[in-house]
Amino acid sequence: MIRGRFKQLDRQLKPASRDFHASLPATLGLTGALLVLFLVPFYHLLDAVFIESPADLLRAHALWRLPPFLLAIGTLIVCWRCRYPGIHKWSLRALALSVMTMVFGLFSVDLTHPAGDPSLMVRGIIICSFAASIVSLRGARELVVIVGLPFLGAVGWILLQSVDLRPLATPLIDVVMAVLIAAAMSEVFARVREHQYDMEQSLERQAETDALTGLPNRHAFDDRLARELGRSRRHGEALSVVIGDLDHFKRINDEFGHAAGDEVLRVVGERIMHNIRAEDLAVRWGGEEFLLLLPATDAKHARIVAEKVRAAIGERPIDCGHQEIAVTASFGVAELQAGEVIDALVRRADDAMYRAKEAGRNRVALSQARPGA
Repeated sequence: MIRGRFKQLDRQLKPASRDFHASLPATLGLTGALLVLFLVPFYHLLDAVFIESPADLLRAHALWRLPPFLLAIGTLIVCWRCRYPGIHKWSLRALALSVMTMVFGLFSVDLTHPAGDPSLMVRGIIICSFAASIVSLRGARELVVIVGLPFLGAVGWILLQSVDLRPLATPLIDVVMAVLIAAAMSEVFARVREHQYDMEQSLERQAETDALTGLPNRHAFDDRLARELGRSRRHGEALSVVIGDLDHFKRINDEFGHAAGDEVLRVVGERIMHNIRAEDLAVRWGGEEFLLLLPATDAKHARIVAEKVRAAIGERPIDCGHQEIAVTASFGVAELQAGEVIDALVRRADDAMYRAKEAGRNRVALSQARPGA
């Protein structure tokens, strides 16, 4: 249960590394599309001007080069206009597949045309295979599909034409070896990206997580608060903050030791997470203080949440090894008011929590409205 809660919390915080890796297909798609838009016309110009290929061969080359050229234009539009990462991934894969289809198609045309130069196209297949290894997001298995489908299509067509491939045995072996090396490279690239992503997420979680309780810290709170505050003001939704402080925590440290105090904080963090919604945010605010950010929740319902958490904390003693320690907490609740800055909201919740302390502890107090509100 606790692990599931923290996974939900991790999705809510959305580390910056996740944003970067989500944008990677779009970045690769833009780069690949621009290269295709430059290189495809460039090589066709070489065919026409420097190699001086005959008109019928040029037309056949143009037919094979047109689909990736058009798809590159479409990929540019998708990467610029669409914000959904899944579309970027499929447009990148389609672009890579179209390029590999093009080079195998050009090879097949040159193999059967008297003026063709299949050895030149073999070099093109090798170059494009290495390029495809860079954009194969899922590694070797994706590259095998991107290269394998056009390869099988070309082989089938060549067999139907009864072409003698023996003169090209060595270049074709080079192609096979190049594809194997490209597959290994693509797998390495994919694993390096995955490892980098995991490391970045781990570092960002450490920077935004309290090491003792596993709850987010103030840095994570600031990032989430900015989003929730904007949503509250855009849609006119309520937003409440609850601040809780463990009662007589200094006495726990003095009587039972700091190790027992740390265990108390850890268990309290677990009990808080068990008793809030997935969309709520629980933060270790400092020392023995905890803060709850409750989106779309007014003061009345925030008080109900605070009472539920308060009861869960004190429902049974906390086992700290050789002793069980009874723990209670006091809470203050404040709802965001029109035009109020967040510092004032937190301060009102904090003041309400101190009033709960003064009233006898182990209770919830509502914040008083701001003067003039």
